[in-house]
Amino acid sequence: MVDYETYCRIRDHLVRQQLTMAQTARALGLDVRAVARWAEVEQFRARKAVPRDSKLDAFKGQVVRWLDA
Repeated sequence: MVDYETYCRIRDHLVRQQLTMAQTARALGLDVRAVARWAEVEQFRARKAVPRDSKLDAFKGQVVRWLDA
């Protein structure tokens, strides 16, 4: 996953230093496809976490009963 700092470094390599996507990928240790995908993005937007149920939700009632006892 690319964070804001990595996004800025990708943009710096491509725009200011005028490196190719392959050179940028090598310099940053990323896949060329990831660099290409982030090169098209005008503004960084972090992915939102998907809310997920806990594996223990099915047992929540039983655990609460045990704690109350």
